[in-house]
Amino acid sequence: MQFFNLSLILFGAVIWVCDGYSILPFGNSHGDKLNPKLDDGCGEKLTLPHNFTFYSKSYDSIWVCNNGILSFSGSTGDYTPKPFPTVQPWICLFWADIDNRVELNDGNQIFWRMDQKRSTLEYVNSIITGNTAVGSFQSKWALVATWYKVGYYSNGVDLLNTFQIVLTCDAKNRCFCLLSFFFKICTFFFCVRIAKRGLNFWPAQFSHSRVSVFDTPNQKTQKNEL
Repeated sequence: MQFFNLSLILFGAVIWVCDGYSILPFGNSHGDKLNPKLDDGCGEKLTLPHNFTFYSKSYDSIWVCNNGILSFSGSTGDYTPKPFPTVQPWICLFWADIDNRVELNDGNQIFWRMDQKRSTLEYVNSIITGNTAVGSFQSKWALVATWYKVGYYSNGVDLLNTFQIVLTCDAKNRCFCLLSFFFKICTFFFCVRIAKRGLNFWPAQFSHSRVSVFDTPNQKTQKNEL
């Protein structure tokens, strides 16, 4: 059994698959805040330092939701993944019935922070310029959201998933989304659907949508994988 890191960069309807980069540091020592311990729900409404452009529409706020969703349209407790497109302006790296109520010594936590530290922004810049064709990029801010070893409904902690979404924009309002997922695999094949488990026996969902949609191939996990 080995660990595999799948890393993607989204820019509008363009997607780059990257060599697995190290996820951005996270946790209390990096100034992160924590989402509440909930079966479903979201953290507080976050005001973005600058608007984030998503499918040609600008948003000034966002919610980090426990079930693997970044929502521009408000808090959501939706736990059953549905096929895209949807009318909601969401970014989903692993939309599933996540349940982080069980206290663990290490994990079952959802971290987030709004980061404008030079070290963070320089690392984000290096990821984007090193893996895309956009040329020079100077990030002005980064939202770092990390689901760290999270369990599944109801109070399941035998299979845990770690993934991270980073949103960032530059002064030209070019906005990117960095996605990174860590999971165990037995044999390698390139497909987003090899995540540990479609939690609560439903396939987990990966995609992003508003009214138009970039529909990622093989965007759902298999039920009960690994």
